[in-house]
Amino acid sequence: MDHQVMHNPTQQMFFIEYEGAKALLSYSIRDGGIIDFTNTYVPPELRGGTLAARLAEAGLSYAVERGYRIAASCSYIRHYIATHPRYHQYLAVSL
Repeated sequence: MDHQVMHNPTQQMFFIEYEGAKALLSYSIRDGGIIDFTNTYVPPELRGGTLAARLAEAGLSYAVERGYRIAASCSYIRHYIATHPRYHQYLAVSL
C-alpha cells in the first residue's frame, strides 16, 4: 500500500485514496496561528496498516513547515504526538 498522501486545503484535509476508498485527516485553522487536527478516519477494510500514521505525519509536517502551533482534538493525533516527541514543541497546549 504505497499511495501518495494528498492535501486539499479548500476542504482542510489530507487523504489517501486506495481501491476506491478514502482515508483522511481533517483539520481546521483557528485564530492565533493554530491548526487543529479534528478527525482521522481509515475505512474498516483498510485498517491495520500505516495509513493513519502516514496521514498524521503529513499533516504534522505541514503544520510545522508553515509555522502553525498544533492542537489535537483527534485522539489518534494526540496519541501520535505523544509517541513522537519531535512535535511536542509545536503544541498550542500540552497533551
